[in-house]
Amino acid sequence: MTRESEWDDVERDKMLALAEYDNGMCDCGMHKSVADTDPDLEMTERICPVCSGIARNLRVIADRDAKTLKECYGDKVPPDAPRPEDGRVLGIQAKPPKPEA
Repeated sequence: MTRESEWDDVERDKMLALAEYDNGMCDCGMHKSVADTDPDLEMTERICPVCSGIARNLRVIADRDAKTLKECYGDKVPPDAPRPEDGRVLGIQAKPPKPEA
């Protein structure tokens, strides 16, 4: 008994086309085929409060980590020394609601 393939030629072609399209996406979310050719696109500045908060928080953490390392090792930190950021995972979550007064 032979099993029928899960993917036929049409489905395989669609998935390959999707992969090719995804490879053309820029980090900004605009497809490069549009961003590189559309004369009506204009660069604007947008400051995301979440990205801003993350960047600020990462700077504070990096500064604190650098001070901790300097206190422990001075200016010569061994490459295999444990570092404060080893294993650290940062996340974002909604603040819990404030209790009503």
